[in-house]
This record gives sequence, C-alpha cells and structure tokens, in this order.
Amino acid sequence: MWLIHTGNRLHAAQRLIHQRPDLAANLKQADQDYLAACHEFEKSSRGQIHRRQALVGSLLVCLIIGLIGWWQQARLIAWNYWFFNVRGYVTTAEAEPKLQPGQKFRECQDCPQMTVIPAGRFKIGSPKEELGRWDEEGPQRDVTFAKSFAVATDNVTFDQWDTCVRFGGCTTNPPAPWGRGDFPVVNVDWQDAQQYVTWLAKLTGKPYRLLSESEWEYTARAGTRTPYYWGSSVGVMNANCDGCGSRWQAKQTAPIGQFPANAFGLRDMAGNVWQMVQDCYRPNYNALPGDGSPNNQGDCSIRVVRGGAWTSDPHYLRSASRSKMRLTITAARTAASAWRET
Repeated sequence: MWLIHTGNRLHAAQRLIHQRPDLAANLKQADQDYLAACHEFEKSSRGQIHRRQALVGSLLVCLIIGLIGWWQQARLIAWNYWFFNVRGYVTTAEAEPKLQPGQKFRECQDCPQMTVIPAGRFKIGSPKEELGRWDEEGPQRDVTFAKSFAVATDNVTFDQWDTCVRFGGCTTNPPAPWGRGDFPVVNVDWQDAQQYVTWLAKLTGKPYRLLSESEWEYTARAGTRTPYYWGSSVGVMNANCDGCGSRWQAKQTAPIGQFPANAFGLRDMAGNVWQMVQDCYRPNYNALPGDGSPNNQGDCSIRVVRGGAWTSDPHYLRSASRSKMRLTITAARTAASAWRET
C-alpha cells in the first residue's frame, strides 16, 4: 500500500477524525494502522528535512567564517601570535618598578632579551692622549642618567628580525651571508631599524627605540674608562674584529654570545657588527644633551654607528670610537641593541 497521506492531506484526515467521533469509531484496524504509518512517515520526513537544513546552515556558517578568516588572515595570525607569544611575557605595571639593575626580561617569545641598566653618570668621549683617537670623539662631556633603563643583552638576531618581517612590521628581508638563526642581522639600514623598534613598541605596548649615542657609550663602557671595556688593549678573544684573535676575524660575523659580556651583562658591544644609534651625526660633542637623550640636531641624512665590526681594525672597537652612515646606503650593519624605558 502506498502512503499517500502526507503533509496537508494527512493533517486534514487527522483533523476530520478528531471532529467526527462517529467516523473515528467506525475506522477499521487497517485504516488506523495506515494513518499511524502515514504519521510516522511524516515525522521521519520532517526529521530528514531538519537535518538537511541544519547541515546546509552549518556549511553556510563555515563558509562565512572561512571568508572572514581569509579576509582578515593577517590580523588573525597576528592576534594568534600575540595571544600565545606575547601575552604573559610583557612586564606588568606592578612588576615594572621592581626591576633591578642587571635583571633580565623578555617581553615576547621572539623579542630581544633586555638587561636593566642602572642610573648613573659618566664622561662621554676619549681623552686627547688616547691612542687612535679622532677629534670627533670630543670634547669630553659629563652625561647623567637620572633613572635606569633597559638595553638588549645582544644584538638583534636574524630570528628576531624574521619574526618582524613575518608579521608585517619590517619590510626589508635582508640576505644572510653566513646564516640566519642567532647570527646578528646584517644588510639593514637605519630606516629598517626604525621599523623594527616601532614594531616592538606596538607589539608590547612599551617604549622601545634605538639607543642614543650617550646611552650606547655608557652601556658599552659599563663603568670603565679604558679604551676597551675589557682593558687598555684589544687582547685576544674579547671580540670579533680584524686582529682580535677569534676564528671569525676578517672572515664573517659570529653568532651572538661568543665573547665575554661587559660589567653590565651586555655582549658584543664591540666588534662583530656595527651598531646604529638614534642620533643625527654631529662632528663633535659641543651640543650633546647632558641627560643622555638622543641628539636630533645636525645632519640627519647621516646617522652615527658604533662598536666596529668583524672587518674593523681594533681601534674602531674602542668605546669612544664613532663613525657615520648615510641613510641611503644599506651596508652590512646591524640594528642596534634595542632601548626601553623602565
């Protein structure tokens, strides 16, 4: 027997039975079984329709979510990175005042490790009798740092830079002549370095920038007055330069952390790669700010670089030595160790 009473016809038959008790009383068992079977068929059909509708609805929701995800892919990836690699690392407002000189912290999984530098006073520049001295290293001036600040323990590495590139903070993807990973980043210029520290500041919500020239020399000297932060002569295996006695000298950069740290706990402040600072170039220290802030006066198409490199003669590694770089030239130089207020 074909079940032909479905939908409205089934409802009409059921309504007629309820309205006509005399008719319902005369229904045979076969008729009752037939109507019951029609009802079960109708119920099963409605279930299948609902399941199909739910499936179509779910597919539609997944499609919409997928389209939104594709449209906002970069933002979702950045949010995912922040949630798992930044959240929980950034120094809290409660912990910030408790940071002590020498303490180290990192504000995202791929951020530079920072070392807290104590407040203090020092004399920038070199005395006239220092061997290898240039006139631009003077006149010596007192500089006072009224409060502590933090500086990256090491130079910025390719791993750290590549993270900035991956999330759109840095537009330059520099070639790596000797490897990426924990090698210091090279083949970037001052404007590239600005992108990097700006990305750090945006990512963490903290005030990152390049060091000022005064901050660089203060942290490089780490309380010393000798030409090099380890003594009066270049010695052997204190840094990577042409004449420093390392296996990398005059050949290539070395991975970070291969040489002894200075008294503040900072490594590679001399040699290996040039380090850019925030300041515009001036030929002397006559107008240098006495509070250690960046010098934004002078020829800002030229920026100061410090520390010497793996190709440098030893006298370029002196703490007072300074050189210059035009903004339009991309040389094998590193983004300087990041600075952050504490």
